[in-house]
Amino acid sequence: MRLNKIFLILIIILFTSFYLGHNPIKTYADELSDTVNDQLNNLDFSNIDGFLSEINSDFNFKDFVKQVVNGETVLDVNSFLNIITTSFLYNIKSFLPDLLSIIIISLIYKIISEFFSDLDNTKNVIYFITIASILIITSKSILTAFSLTKKCIESVSKVINVASPIILTLMISSGSTASATVYQPTVVYLINFITSFILYAVLPLAKISFIFTLLNSLTDDIKFNSFINFFNGLIKTGLGILFAIFTLFITLQGITSASYDGIYLRATKYAISNSIPIIGSYLSGGFDLVVAGSVLIKNAVGVGTLIIIILSILKPITYLICLSIVLKLSASIVEIVSDDKISKSLLSVNNVTKTLNISIGSIGLMTFIFIILLLITAGAYI
Repeated sequence: MRLNKIFLILIIILFTSFYLGHNPIKTYADELSDTVNDQLNNLDFSNIDGFLSEINSDFNFKDFVKQVVNGETVLDVNSFLNIITTSFLYNIKSFLPDLLSIIIISLIYKIISEFFSDLDNTKNVIYFITIASILIITSKSILTAFSLTKKCIESVSKVINVASPIILTLMISSGSTASATVYQPTVVYLINFITSFILYAVLPLAKISFIFTLLNSLTDDIKFNSFINFFNGLIKTGLGILFAIFTLFITLQGITSASYDGIYLRATKYAISNSIPIIGSYLSGGFDLVVAGSVLIKNAVGVGTLIIIILSILKPITYLICLSIVLKLSASIVEIVSDDKISKSLLSVNNVTKTLNISIGSIGLMTFIFIILLLITAGAYI
């Protein structure tokens, strides 16, 4: 009996000493930090770094991921707004010479046409030269917009292709095997299909529509309004159907796989805790650390990917918005000081910028939905 009391006292002393000199929360935080650092060191970000070097960005992806994981504030709204403002002002400034040229040419046409108001043939020739000159000026900017749109769509597709393998690997590490299995073919097929559709169907159709718009502005004898409306309708319908299919498919699949992953994860933790005698609970705790670390890194990588996508679409979107503003402003001024037909031609040309904006917005929104679903569905039941 005396030995039992001594043994009990020793257990109490050891138990008290353990908790007095040991902070479970601090130890768990340290272990989680070590686990995260080990996982980060084993991840390869070279493809993402290579892409960032191609677009001449000084964005350090790995440092960003570490800052997010450590809970540091990495998103500076003022800096982001400053980037937008700087880009906006730069583009507006670059378009000012074109705006002045269009206004001056329109004024010259108005003055000259007054002298030949009784000579219809001569006036028509002067109008043709005037509108051709204005369209040449605007076409240069529109062709640049097409080029920027193409590069933007290719960049967004490449971002997804280089970032998704890392995110999917981390999803598997966090127990989201079913979600990774669903999203892997989706990444390969849907993103590439969407990109190809926009590059090889939407943009060529937009160029054809732009050509008909130019022809429609140059002559009054033949009108191409029906062709222009037809091609624009094809573009909007195609993008609308594609967006609906993408959203429904990826959302339904993601929700289903997330439910399965939640059941699978709980079953795995239960099996580890109860199937292995004595040390099962400790192994379960280690499993939780690995899962938690993977989820933290996955979310940080996902946020970093979203920022890269924003940086990729920012330049062309700002360019297109500024171009649209200048074309509308030119049309408004020309309508007052010169000819209504020139104003309508400028507004018709501006419709091309809307198509390009829709193309960039569609691919950007789809990739945003995809990345956000990866962040939400994977690890949702941890």
